[in-house]
Amino acid sequence: MIESFATNVYIFYTVAFLSSIASTALGIGSGILIPLAALFYGPKESIGIMTLYFCVQNINKIILFKKYIHWKIVKKVVIWAIPGAIAGSLLLTYIPEDFFKKFLAIAMIMYIANDIIRKKYKKTEIEDEKNIPILGVAYGFFSGLLGSGNIIKGPLFTSLGLIKETYLGTYSITSFLLNIPKVTVYTFSNIINTSVLIQALPFISISIIGTQIGKNFLKRINNNFFYIAINISCIVSALLLLAE
Repeated sequence: MIESFATNVYIFYTVAFLSSIASTALGIGSGILIPLAALFYGPKESIGIMTLYFCVQNINKIILFKKYIHWKIVKKVVIWAIPGAIAGSLLLTYIPEDFFKKFLAIAMIMYIANDIIRKKYKKTEIEDEKNIPILGVAYGFFSGLLGSGNIIKGPLFTSLGLIKETYLGTYSITSFLLNIPKVTVYTFSNIINTSVLIQALPFISISIIGTQIGKNFLKRINNNFFYIAINISCIVSALLLLAE
C-alpha cells in the first residue's frame, strides 16, 4: 500500500507540497519525503533529488527569514557540526547503524523531557548555550552517519529559545551550510547529475510556492504551539527509530 502511494506522481507531489508548507509554518514535515522518495526514484537518485530539494527549501527560508537569523548560534553550531559530520561519514561503514539509532532515540527523548521539566522555554530570551558544543558535534555526527541529524537540532534550538522566524532562519542557514559538502561529494560521485537535476526541478517550484504559503500560516501560530509541535515531531521520530 505504501509503495503504491509513493509511486503515484500526483500523490507524491501533493505530499511534497504539503510538507513544504508544514516545514515553513511549523518547522516540521520534510522527514516523510525521504522514505517516499526512495520508493519513487530508487535509493541512489532519491538522495540526490532530496538533497537538492532541501537545499532549495533552505535557501527560500533564508531569504524569507534572514533578518531573524541568530548568527552567533549559527557560527557555534556549524563549527562543531562539521567535524562531527566528517567523523560520522568516516565511521558509517564500520559502526553498527542500529546501535546508534537506538542510542540517539533514547538520548533525545531524555533531552526533550528534561527541557520540558525544567521549563527552559522562553519566548524572547536566548537560553544558556553550554549544550551547543556537544549537541553540535552530535548533530553533525548523526547527519553523516544516518543522513539526518535534525532530530537533535530541533530540540536544541527550541531549548535555546529560538521560536518561529528565528528558529526557521537559524535552522535553515545551518542546514544549508552543512549540505554544501554533501552536494559537493554527491556531484563528484555522480549521485547528483544532469538527470537528477531535471527530476529535481518540480520540487524547486513546489518549495518556492509552499514556503510562501507556509509563511502566511506561521503568522497565525503562537509560540507555545510552535514549540510543542517541534518537540512532538522529534519525539515521534525518536519512537520510530526505536521501533525499527
